[in-house]
Amino acid sequence: MSEALAGGADFAAFVGLGNHLSSRADALTLQQKKSLELARALALKPKLVLVDEVASGLTPAEVKHFVSHIRTLRDDYGMTVIWVEQYFLGTG
Repeated sequence: MSEALAGGADFAAFVGLGNHLSSRADALTLQQKKSLELARALALKPKLVLVDEVASGLTPAEVKHFVSHIRTLRDDYGMTVIWVEQYFLGTG
């Protein structure tokens, strides 16, 4: 396996997609697609990761899972993460 493929497999495993390496992206669930987006970004080995609306459409358990990945990036890999979410509160 080439170094690039091995690195890609490592990023996929980090975000929980290790068992889906042969799957097409359009066959993944919403959470898995968002994890794939994160893995693709990590493949560039950034120092800063911008995360926009990642919780949209996810269940609270899925959001919690994603938060654990973000904390690992911050704590173990020293990456700065800026996460933007938009929540609307009812008026009245």
